[in-house]
Amino acid sequence: TSSRLGKDGRKKLREAGAQLRTLYEQLRARSLADHWADLRELLRDPGDDAATLLGVARDASPAEIKQAHRRLARLHHPDKQQDASREEKEEAERMMSRLNAAKDTLLCES
Repeated sequence: TSSRLGKDGRKKLREAGAQLRTLYEQLRARSLADHWADLRELLRDPGDDAATLLGVARDASPAEIKQAHRRLARLHHPDKQQDASREEKEEAERMMSRLNAAKDTLLCES
C-alpha cells in the first residue's frame, strides 16, 4: 500500500504521525484536573457570564437588558476616555466589546 501513496503521500503520512505523537504526549503531560477544567469551560453557559457582566438576572426582559447595557456603555465607552492613556482606551474598547456581546447573547436567548 505504501507504493500507492507515492513519495509525497509517504512524507505527509510521516508528518501526520509525528504530529499525532506530539499531541498525544502533550495530552498525557496534562493532569486530569486540567482536562476537567477545560471540559467545564467548554460546557459553561455564556448567558451566565453575560448576565453577571450586565448586572441583570438571567431571565431579564429585553428592556432591562438594553437599559443595563446603555448604563454601562455610558460609563465605559472609549469616547468618554478622552484624557486616558492608550492602554486605558484599549481596555475601554475591550469592555465595550464584552458589553455588546453580553447584550447580544442575552437578547438572543429572550
